[in-house]
Amino acid sequence: MKSKTAMVFTPAKLRYLLVLAQIAHENEGQVRCIDIAVRMGVARASVSRMLNTFSKEGLVLQENARGSVRLTEKGQEAAERYLNQCRELRHILQTQFSLSAYDAQECAIALISGVSPATLRALEECCAKSVR
Repeated sequence: MKSKTAMVFTPAKLRYLLVLAQIAHENEGQVRCIDIAVRMGVARASVSRMLNTFSKEGLVLQENARGSVRLTEKGQEAAERYLNQCRELRHILQTQFSLSAYDAQECAIALISGVSPATLRALEECCAKSVR
């Protein structure tokens, strides 16, 4: 069942979710706090705070005291939705605007977390028309 209100993701929160999903995919769903910290180049304490936030929002289940987590169904759905949006926007930004992969990823994250869903759809539709 879908929530009536969309969950708000800041750029930082979205980066954590995307990295968490990537590591989960690589490790059969299991993600350690230290793995996220190393991948993102941030302190383990920062990761722990974000994972606590995700846990309160029902996005992850904390599996043990050593910092291991697993995405919930809600977390997997959010991650898949945002991964798909990022992939689509990154492609548009790289092909239509000649951005590097890194810049396209950063812009995609900023757009996804900073504009309304209606604006994102309009941008995607506009770019799709210009390709034709």
